[in-house]
Amino acid sequence: EKYASQAEDYIDSVRQVKYLLLLLGNSVSERVPLTSMLVNQLYSSNSGLNREISTKEFSSSLVKITIPCLLLFGKYDFVCPPELGRDFYTRISSANKKMVISPLCGHNLMFQDKELFTSEVVAFIEANR
Repeated sequence: EKYASQAEDYIDSVRQVKYLLLLLGNSVSERVPLTSMLVNQLYSSNSGLNREISTKEFSSSLVKITIPCLLLFGKYDFVCPPELGRDFYTRISSANKKMVISPLCGHNLMFQDKELFTSEVVAFIEANR
């Protein structure tokens, strides 16, 4: 995952984000304590959850998904590549599903392509109220 994330730095068309500045900015503008944000990041990065689920098989259960689904991927996401999304898309049974791939980003679409992320999520929620 570390190397996959770093690979984005070598692709000129990937919109780069300064995450430390983003964290600090959101901490102030959203009134979220910086300590909470940092603890959340450290926990999610170091929790045993990733190791635990890496040994589980979920693909055969994807057919059970029938609720509306919005799949958002970055063209240059090497952690969760768009091909993974296409596989997910074909396996789910939802009649109401949409997949969007941003040409500007890698793994952090919500930060690297805020406009696309926001417009797609808002439209999806409005359409599925």
